[in-house]
Amino acid sequence: MYSQAPGCLQCTTYFIFKFSTLLFPPLSKQIIIVSGDSQVSDTLLSVLIEQDYQVTIAQTSDEALQQFGQETIDLAIITYDIEQNSGLSLASALTEEYPDIQLILL
Repeated sequence: MYSQAPGCLQCTTYFIFKFSTLLFPPLSKQIIIVSGDSQVSDTLLSVLIEQDYQVTIAQTSDEALQQFGQETIDLAIITYDIEQNSGLSLASALTEEYPDIQLILL
C-alpha cells in the first residue's frame, strides 16, 4: 500500500494514517489536505480514502479557507510549502477562526 511513496514521504504517510485513525475513527469525518506538492497530497489522499475518510484537497491558503466556509472540516493536514504564505500562517488563521479544528503540520 505504501510502496509508491519514496523514503520520507512513505514514513510521513504512515504517521498520518496512524495518527488520523487514533484521532478520528473513519465515521464520515471530513479531512482537508493543504499542500503545494501534488505527490504529497495524492499519496495522503489515497491512504485516507482507503480508510473511508471524506477528503478534500487544496493547493493554496485561499482554496483551503474557501473549503472551510463551505463545509465542516474536522482535521486539516497542512504542509509548509503552500504558495507565498507558509503552512504555519494558515494554521494560525484556522485556529483563530475555528478553535476546535485539529491540525497536523508537515
